[in-house]
Amino acid sequence: MQHISIRIINEEHASLSSVLQSIRMMLKRGHQNSPEAFFDVMRAMLFYIDEIPEKQHHIKESTLLFPPLAARSAQCAAVIEKLEKDHETGEPAVRELQHLLAAWEMLGESRRQEFEKEALQITQGKGVDVILDMVAGSYIAKDQECIAEDGRIVVIAVQGGVKAEINAGLLMRKRITLTGSTLRPRSIEFKSAIAQALKTQVWPLIEQQKIQSVVYQILPVQGNATLSGAAMAHQLMESNQHIGKIVLDWTTLFSSRE
Repeated sequence: MQHISIRIINEEHASLSSVLQSIRMMLKRGHQNSPEAFFDVMRAMLFYIDEIPEKQHHIKESTLLFPPLAARSAQCAAVIEKLEKDHETGEPAVRELQHLLAAWEMLGESRRQEFEKEALQITQGKGVDVILDMVAGSYIAKDQECIAEDGRIVVIAVQGGVKAEINAGLLMRKRITLTGSTLRPRSIEFKSAIAQALKTQVWPLIEQQKIQSVVYQILPVQGNATLSGAAMAHQLMESNQHIGKIVLDWTTLFSSRE
């Protein structure tokens, strides 16, 4: 059985893992036709990695959490030793990555490969275990690049088209499971069973923040203004520059009507 302290340490690094995965996904997609937005988001994510984990979270772990845990559990000691080594190399690695990003932005595509190589090394480039794909089409090939070994790709919508090109060699080398599902033709009883299972098995994990959504921006809905939150959300989605959820906040609208 996994020691509870190891579970706590793993949970505390969940938010950092989501940021690292976002960096990998952005590298795969590239800046397309919006380099300014791309570099702005990259700088923000590197700032988060430098400011929160390196300067706040890791210091508390090293001084308050790790020493008593290592003294009481040999299993914890091995994990803590690895984390401490990661802490020592983390800050200079982020500094180097920030420099390489600036070089790419200022000097052009000739410096892109150097940044990508360093970024994939820092983020360990292992890929994700599960991908829920709502686009299909050309995205299936990108899914195969991002998925980890023994990972699963589940297609749940076909907004990008029903036809896709699959790299059979990559499928075999990574031992990828590619499957799909849709609820539309299923019975009401089947859908009800899924809803109940979601409530009992998944909702508690969300409440405990073991499962977290990546939120790109929260926009307030304000009456019928031309640039209300809803209108801005549509513009943002059409720009295809966001990574994560766009959330509409109805609090302001409802409070103004009371």
